[in-house]
Amino acid sequence: MTEKELKQYLQMHYLKETTSCEWKGFKNLKHFVKGHEGEDIISYVSAIANMVGGQLVIGIEDNTLNITGIEDFYNYTPENIVLKILEQTPNLSSEYFYVEPFTTTDTDKTIWVFHIPKHLPRKPVLAHNKPWQRIENSLVRMRPEREHAILNEPLVEIDDWSAEICHGATIMDLSDEAIAKARENYKNKFPEQTTDVDEWDNKTFLN
Repeated sequence: MTEKELKQYLQMHYLKETTSCEWKGFKNLKHFVKGHEGEDIISYVSAIANMVGGQLVIGIEDNTLNITGIEDFYNYTPENIVLKILEQTPNLSSEYFYVEPFTTTDTDKTIWVFHIPKHLPRKPVLAHNKPWQRIENSLVRMRPEREHAILNEPLVEIDDWSAEICHGATIMDLSDEAIAKARENYKNKFPEQTTDVDEWDNKTFLN
């Protein structure tokens, strides 16, 4: 897309800086992936992950969304920078963390959009061995109340749908293979039972 089209795309998807969206120039990646704490890419990744996740867009001018582009990539690519950041940000999940590159067709300017997942339950994401967060337009070291909220989050429980009761279901809703397997397991579990399993009613079988 052209530079004008890319700017329109950014305005549509990342118009406003929030706790889940940050724009930065970062023209030279050599010193800004891991640089001064609180000012580099890993610090912003930590801060965004420690809220609800979101995006870090680099190669655009803060506040204006004017596309400046990344001028010096050093030796980074959208693929290897992900691994580099994961090494420098303990507790950051690799799931759904990726970089989406865009290059304008008319001005040959490249920007990268970092898609950053939310922190895992009870695990603040660190950068420079510290957890970070966004407050309004500022990136700060994580406040005690935010850290307390993360450390006391409920652990996510995975629902076992196979253990749920299917109300209204009958034996006619099951495949022949499932019925045969259930009968075999029942006989193995209760060998002392003399009941003919072929004469089970629906209620007995499904329970």
